[in-house]
Amino acid sequence: MYTLEFNMYQTLAIAVVMLYVGTILKRRIQFLETFCIPSPVVGGLLFAIISCCLYTSGIIGFSFDETLKTVCMVAFFTSVGFQANISFEKRRHQPVNFLRLCLRVDFLSELFGDCFIGSFKYQPIYRTLHGFNFYGRRSRHSRSFWPGT
Repeated sequence: MYTLEFNMYQTLAIAVVMLYVGTILKRRIQFLETFCIPSPVVGGLLFAIISCCLYTSGIIGFSFDETLKTVCMVAFFTSVGFQANISFEKRRHQPVNFLRLCLRVDFLSELFGDCFIGSFKYQPIYRTLHGFNFYGRRSRHSRSFWPGT
């Protein structure tokens, strides 16, 4: 199988092209616009599907330079927040409902995590890695990453 290797500039150019492709697809497909799917996600998913099909069929593989990976990831995650429609969210009281849902999920995950971790015979460090203990107490290993260190 042949592998295409891209340098930093070519990798960035492909990322920009896929960003524009994602923007065009987002404008034309109403579902993506309705559910606020970011354009970089649309373009990246399209490229991932195409490259996966090409790689698994043995036609061609890709190798990218990862020098700008961190910079592009920071730019992506900061730009995603700008796509939120605040006026729409305020009208439907979504932030309050979302906060309530998050608190319920957090409460249940802490409750079930703390209750069931003993039944699986895990060490207390796993409670610490899971998050804070439901009862607000610190386990004896909470200051160290591995037990006994």
